Amino acid sequence: MIIPFSKYHGAGNDFILIDNRKDIFSKKNQEFIKSLCAPHTGIGADGLILLESHVDLDYRMIYFNSDGKEASFCGNGSRCLLAFAIDLGIVEKKARFKAYDGLHEAQQVSKDLYSVSINPIQGLIRHRDHWQLDTGSPHYVVFSKHIQEKDLLDIARKIRYSPAFCDQGINVDLVEEKSTGKISIRTYERGLENETLACGTGVVAASIAYARKNKLVGDIQIDIETAIADFQVLFTASEEDYFNNIKLIGPAQRVYIGSFEYED
Repeated sequence: MIIPFSKYHGAGNDFILIDNRKDIFSKKNQEFIKSLCAPHTGIGADGLILLESHVDLDYRMIYFNSDGKEASFCGNGSRCLLAFAIDLGIVEKKARFKAYDGLHEAQQVSKDLYSVSINPIQGLIRHRDHWQLDTGSPHYVVFSKHIQEKDLLDIARKIRYSPAFCDQGINVDLVEEKSTGKISIRTYERGLENETLACGTGVVAASIAYARKNKLVGDIQIDIETAIADFQVLFTASEEDYFNNIKLIGPAQRVYIGSFEYED
């Protein structure tokens, strides 16, 4: 069977997207998904996303890391999936969809700019030198200076493979305060087990941790620099460590379309 696909990227975070509304692609073939994501012998991507039908919503999002395992929510992937759905004619500029962590809403802001809602966040854990929180995926946020000079892989792998996180894994974010309301970030992603050019849930995690660290409340916008693009995160913060009305805004673009041969 020949299966068409599209490749999109959100600030360099790239994905293989497949229209699976007719259930043509099996979600059980972990090794095949891994082979498609392989950079030198496959299509090459940080992950693979299936767009599937949903009885009440516009579609369902099924996300796999590049290791072939079904994973938790992906902020960049969800914006790319909206761009894909628009290109397919499934929706016009808005969508309501089901993902790993529940219902989300997405919207096209401009030509290559898209927003996605993030579920409310509470229960941040502050340690002596880092923050832990779940923004659809678990994150370990460390504030530092001169993060471009740091050995992220060495720092992150010691955390990710420590006894506390070796089984389920955790994403590790190095965050630098640039000015009031503006930060930069580098992220190591579990499943990819490497640094990625951008991580949507990491951008949100860093923004929420920044707000809590600086005791910000009310309606807030944080501007975030990643390797090749900028993001904005909007949210409302309460004094009780409850964050809602969260929106992640950033780019999504189609790279190319193609097809591959598949045997179930």
